[in-house]
Amino acid sequence: MPSLSLPKALALLASLAINFSYAAPTLRADAPANNDAIVADLITAPTVIKRFRELLTDAGQTALSGDALAKASIYDFNANSVPIPGSNGGKVGAALVDTMPYLLDSGLNTNLGYVGPCGVLVPHVHPRASEFFTVVAGELLVGTIPERGLLNDGSSPLLTNNLTQYQGTLFPQGAIHYQQNLACNQVVAIATLSNADPGTTPYTFPVKPGSEGNTTTVKRQGDASEAEEWAAIKETLPWYIVEPADECRQKCGIA
Repeated sequence: MPSLSLPKALALLASLAINFSYAAPTLRADAPANNDAIVADLITAPTVIKRFRELLTDAGQTALSGDALAKASIYDFNANSVPIPGSNGGKVGAALVDTMPYLLDSGLNTNLGYVGPCGVLVPHVHPRASEFFTVVAGELLVGTIPERGLLNDGSSPLLTNNLTQYQGTLFPQGAIHYQQNLACNQVVAIATLSNADPGTTPYTFPVKPGSEGNTTTVKRQGDASEAEEWAAIKETLPWYIVEPADECRQKCGIA
């Protein structure tokens, strides 16, 4: 298979950030393919209890139970995860208001992610939410750049930490941040954000003159191998992410 061009690489990046999972919802047994109509109805409910009545009862006559209640109130990360390009086999599931309408007006969004050996979750921001990020298995290097003015000279340097099992950190709303696995084992992490619709914008840019592409309006290319994905994606990333990742891949025997 031919190597991936940079424009095609940029077409991988919309799902790189930790909450870029708009997987199929599991709301009700008779639910439509997407939840737009359900969410629209819930938004117009005059009170919160009437919203819950719509979600959790049979027309207000009896409360749901068993599988029906589970489908309305439980988000199944096992069933609703998608691959993350650049993460070497990693995947993420995101409980968002459009994948789980029960979250409407909760101010919460939770993501369960897996980062493969030497995998990277590329620099990104959440324009409408702060994020608390916790490692539950393995270890990750995390980096963030606060807004301008952290230092007296007006600059804001890159801040990095190593998170081990059951350690977490804050990524403030709007701050650029990334996560990187520099080990040969898979890492599991949970990210909770302060908005049911936090949004994600990747901060990745072509580094070659004349390169084309738009990192904010792209989709993953499913026919690319992991090695091809990484070869193309790393052209959009800074050296301080790429060099450790390449060293890790060599150490772990990843092509």
